[in-house]
Amino acid sequence: MKPSRWSKPVAVVAAAIACWLVPLLWSLQRQRTGGVSLRPKEDGPAPLRAATVRPLILYVDAWPTRATLDLREIQGLTTESESTLAPAKVADHLVSALGRLGITPEIHRLDRLPPATDVSAYRPVVVVYPVRHGRPAAEVAAFFDRRVEPLVARQNGRADLAVADVAVAETPEIAAAAQRSVGEWSRYYKIRYEAGPRLDPRLSLHRERQLLAELAGRIRAEAGR
Repeated sequence: MKPSRWSKPVAVVAAAIACWLVPLLWSLQRQRTGGVSLRPKEDGPAPLRAATVRPLILYVDAWPTRATLDLREIQGLTTESESTLAPAKVADHLVSALGRLGITPEIHRLDRLPPATDVSAYRPVVVVYPVRHGRPAAEVAAFFDRRVEPLVARQNGRADLAVADVAVAETPEIAAAAQRSVGEWSRYYKIRYEAGPRLDPRLSLHRERQLLAELAGRIRAEAGR
């Protein structure tokens, strides 16, 4: 049968329509799905939301007091690098543990926290401190009095603040007593508080880092709320 003289033009027109229609339909489909890729997610920890609040780590740059006075410490002859339980070093280990979870916290020495810093913009606030004379270092009490109390006053007692801590002491019992004080201060201001690791010289470095890694996991959960 002899082909119609319209067969070739019709085929050309059909091909042209297909070339125009297919991209149009694809574009409409992407608009309906918001342009989201349908590929399955890769394995591994879920990334934190873009709006996630960062943790704030504050450390007290001092040694814990001991049953027996160490003159080398109070004379400044012993450097922090010689002790894995120096609060600054503990704070660095916690930063490293958070980094392995994809979190970059902000870290400051507590007595040098910039006055303009809004601590309510972070979640949680982690305080790493030595226990001195059976109580948290004086800088911790000053933090609650000078930074937390005004914040609670401005927000009419509705400050969405979460505090965790790491207590460094000669024994776990002394650290626990100090944490009870921090817990009482937190309850007074009606803010959330979690007692963190209690570190003492008898702990191995491996165990210390294990405890800090566990705290980092809980911080990640808190920061992602």
